[in-house]
Amino acid sequence: EKKGKKKIINPIPNRVSNPRITLNPIVAPMPNPSTTTTVGFSTPTANMMSSPEEANIFAIDDEYKETETMQLPIQVALPNNPSAATMNPSIPTANPSKLKKDKGEVDVPRPPTSIQTRTTYKIKLDNFETILQTDARKLYLELDRDPDEFWETDIKKAMKSTDKMSALLICNKTPLNYMEKYFEKDSDEEFDREKMTDFKDENEKNGVEAFKLSSNTPLNSGLKRFQEIKKHFFPDAEVNYANVFTLINSEEETCWSLRTNIAILQKFTSLKPPLCGIPITGPMKLALGTVDGALGRGPNKNMKSTRRHASPEVKTSKVLVSFWRDLVDQSSLSTLDDIFKEFIDDFKKTKDVDTRARRVSLCEQCTIAYDGIKYNSNEKSRTVTIERLTPTPKCYLCFIDYISRKKLVASISPIIDMAPASNDANLFIQSSGTGTDENMPFFQEGLTGKGQVIQVSDTGLDLNHAFFFDSNSNVQVSLEGVVNTQHRKVVQYVSLNPADVFDKDGHGTHVSGSIAGMEQGNQLSEQPGIAPNSKIAVFKIFDSNDNFLLKDFEDMLALGQEAGAYIHNASWTSKVASNKYSKWTEKIDKELFKNEMQLFLTSAGNFGHRENMSLGSIGVSKNAITVGALTRRKNLNSKEGYDCVAGLSSRGPTSDGRIKPDLVAPGTGIFSALSQEVDTTDNQEGESSTQTVKDGTSMSTAIMSGAAALVREYFIRGYYRNDFFIPSAALIKATLLNGAQDVKWNNIGGIINAETKAYDSQQGFGSVNLVKTLPLEENFSFFLKDQVNILDDEQHVYKIRKFNKNNCDLKDFSATITWMDEAGQSLLNDIDLFATMKNYNGKFEILYPNGQSERDKRNNVERIRVPIESNNEVTLYVRGTNINFTNRVKYAIVASGCW
Repeated sequence: EKKGKKKIINPIPNRVSNPRITLNPIVAPMPNPSTTTTVGFSTPTANMMSSPEEANIFAIDDEYKETETMQLPIQVALPNNPSAATMNPSIPTANPSKLKKDKGEVDVPRPPTSIQTRTTYKIKLDNFETILQTDARKLYLELDRDPDEFWETDIKKAMKSTDKMSALLICNKTPLNYMEKYFEKDSDEEFDREKMTDFKDENEKNGVEAFKLSSNTPLNSGLKRFQEIKKHFFPDAEVNYANVFTLINSEEETCWSLRTNIAILQKFTSLKPPLCGIPITGPMKLALGTVDGALGRGPNKNMKSTRRHASPEVKTSKVLVSFWRDLVDQSSLSTLDDIFKEFIDDFKKTKDVDTRARRVSLCEQCTIAYDGIKYNSNEKSRTVTIERLTPTPKCYLCFIDYISRKKLVASISPIIDMAPASNDANLFIQSSGTGTDENMPFFQEGLTGKGQVIQVSDTGLDLNHAFFFDSNSNVQVSLEGVVNTQHRKVVQYVSLNPADVFDKDGHGTHVSGSIAGMEQGNQLSEQPGIAPNSKIAVFKIFDSNDNFLLKDFEDMLALGQEAGAYIHNASWTSKVASNKYSKWTEKIDKELFKNEMQLFLTSAGNFGHRENMSLGSIGVSKNAITVGALTRRKNLNSKEGYDCVAGLSSRGPTSDGRIKPDLVAPGTGIFSALSQEVDTTDNQEGESSTQTVKDGTSMSTAIMSGAAALVREYFIRGYYRNDFFIPSAALIKATLLNGAQDVKWNNIGGIINAETKAYDSQQGFGSVNLVKTLPLEENFSFFLKDQVNILDDEQHVYKIRKFNKNNCDLKDFSATITWMDEAGQSLLNDIDLFATMKNYNGKFEILYPNGQSERDKRNNVERIRVPIESNNEVTLYVRGTNINFTNRVKYAIVASGCW
C-alpha cells in the first residue's frame, strides 16, 4: 500500500486457468519431523527415457480421503487466513472486493474466517502439454472427446485414486525478488524493471556488476527452487537425487516430475507460492508424435480434421512403451512379456462398466483387432516395442489410451525411423580454409590419428577394401563386440543381425574411408582419410534393406569404449525433418551427460530444401556435435575451396531456439572408399572400382570425426604445454568450435547469396579449420581448462594478458565454453560466459557470447570473438547462473589469440 492506493498482486501464475476445475487450497500439517522419510522421484512423462530408474516409495501416515471437489495444491494468501499469511509472510493479502474479475483469470469470493478456504481458479491442459511435450490433446480429439472435459475427468479420477504410487508434475515459479537485493532503500519503495534498467545503465563502467544485474536468476535457479521445496516439504527426507527428472529449468520456472502417493498433493500447501502440482494422467504420458505415428501420418503433417483418419492400409510407426522398473519388479507376473499379454487380454474382456461403455461407444469395431499385435519386450530396459499394429489406426489409438492408464506404464512414444544421411577435404581443414594450400601441417607434425579409435555406426564395412584390409590379421564379426587390437585398421565389428554382415549399401564403407582410410604399407596414400592412422570400431545398425536395427544406445557406446573408441560417428538421422526434441535425442543427451569422455558427432540431415528448421531429429541433441555440409560456390572442380553452405544441408534452429548445426565441413563431391558389394554400373566420371563420390551431411560428419581424432591426439601426446592428458568430450567440442571460421556464402534453393553469418541457422559456429584451432609452432597463444566444476551462483575469473599482435597468425581473440547438459527438451543447467575488455585508453567494454548483446539463456555452447588490438586486456568470467538441483556440472573453456 502506497499513498492510499492498493496494489493487487495475483498470487496465481497467469497460465493457470480452466473454469471446469475447482481447486481447494488447504493448509495441511507438515510431515512429522521426528519421522525420517525416503522420497523417491523418477521419470513418468512421455518424453523421458525408456528405462525409468528405480524409484523409492514415499511413505506417509495420512490416508487420502475423497472429497466432493478436486483439490489441487496452490497456496494462496487470503484475508482472514492467518495460517497462510504466517507461512508466506512475503505475500500481501488481497481484498476480494477490490479484485477485478477478468474473464478467464481469477474469481475470488470473500472467504469465511477459516483456515481452510475454498477458492476457484482456472487451469488449462494447454499450460501443461507444453511442459510435458505430450500428445494428450491430439489423442482426445482423435477419439472424439472434448479435451478440456475429458482432461478434467481424468484429473479428478487421478485425485481420487487409491493407488499407492502416482505420477506428479510439480512446478515452482519463484518471484523476481532479486531486484530487492540491489534496490534496498525503504520498505515502501516499489521495485520495477524500469528502475532496474536505469540502475544497470549507471553501472555500465563495471562489467561484472552490470552482468550481475542483467542476469535475473541468481536467486531463482533450479537448485534454489528445489531447495525451497525440500526445505518446506521434505525437511527430514532423504531425497534420492539420481531419480529426480527436471523437465524445464528457466528464468521463469522449474518443473519436475515425481511419483509418490497422491495424497502428497494436499501437503504442497505448505510451500511458498507460486507452485503448481497436478497428477500425470494416462494421455499425458504420450510423447509428441505418438498419435500421428499411429495414424500413419508424417510428423510434419497438420491434423486438418478431428474425424479424418488414415486408411486401414497405412503402415503405422513402431511404438515404444516404457514401464516403471520398480513396479515391474514387484509385479506378481514373472516377465514383462506376461504383463503386456495381460494388458491385451484385459482390454478385450474387461467388464468395467464405465471404461467399457466409453470404449465401446468410440471403438465399437475394435473388438477383434488386437489378436494381430506383434511386439517385442526388453527385460533389461523395461520396454515393449510394438512392431505391428492393429489394421485400424483409430482402434490402435483406443488401445494406446487403455494401456497408458495402467500404473505400470511410464511413457509411450513413437520410434522414429532412421536412415543414413547420404579427397581434398584434408587440404581444406588443414589449410587457410580455401583448400588451395598443398601443405598439410598436422600430417607434417606427425598428427595423423595414431592411437585413436572411432566407432562408426552405419551400414557396415567392406573389410576387403584396400583402405581396411590387413593381410596379417582377421576381423571377427559378432554381437558381443570381440576386440582385436592387432588389426591395423578394424579393431571391432558388431552386427546386430549376424546373418547380415556385408555392406551392400556402401554408405558405411565410404564414411569410414573418409575418417581413417589408408592402404596397407602406405604411410599416406593418395586419398587418405582425415585421420589415416586411426582405427575403426564398426557397429552395423542398418541391414541390407536399410532397416534400422539399433535398440540400445547405451550398449552401443559401451561396446565401442571396450575397443577404445571415445569418438562416435553417427552419419545418420531421422528419415524426415524434425527440429523437436525426441526420444532418441533424449537417449543421446542422457548418455553423453553421464559419460563425460564420450564425444558424439551426428549429421544435421539432408533436408536443406526445406530451408530453416529442417534438422533431422538426432541433430537436435544438446550434447552432440551436429555437422552441416559445405560446397564450392562455383563448381566442384573450383580451387576456391569449400566456401558455401550446401543447399542440401539441413538448417536450424531447434524448436527451443538453440543454435544448430554446430559446425559445417565439406559435404559435396567427397571421394572415398567404394564397397565391392555395391553395383558400380552407374559410376560417375572420375570414379573407379575402389572409390566413389558421395554428397551429404554424412560425408561432412565423417570429416569432422577425423578432425576430432586429430584434436584428441594433440592433447594426449602433450602438444599443449607438454601436458599429457586425456581430454573430455566438452574440451574437444569447445576446441573445434573455438577455431571455426565464418562461412561467407549460402546456397538456398540453388541461389547463391551472402546471407549467412556466424551463429545463424545455416553454419552455426562456422567451418572447421585446424590450423586456426590449435597452435603447432607457437604461432598464436592458446589456453584451456578442462572438467572444471562450477556450483550454482559461483563465478570463475580468467585474466588474459595484454594483446600483442607481433608474430601472431590470428586476427581475432576467441574464447569458448561448453558443458554437457542433462537430458531435457531445453537447457537445464545455464552457465554464462562474458568478458570485460579494457582498451588502451582505459575504457571498459562488456563482451557477450554468440553474437548477442546480452547473456545466452538457451545454448550449452558459448563463444566470444573480438578483433585483436595491441595492448587490450580481456578478463573472462564464467558463472553458474542457473544450475539444476543436482548442482554437479563441469565445463571446459578454451581461448586463443595473441598475448
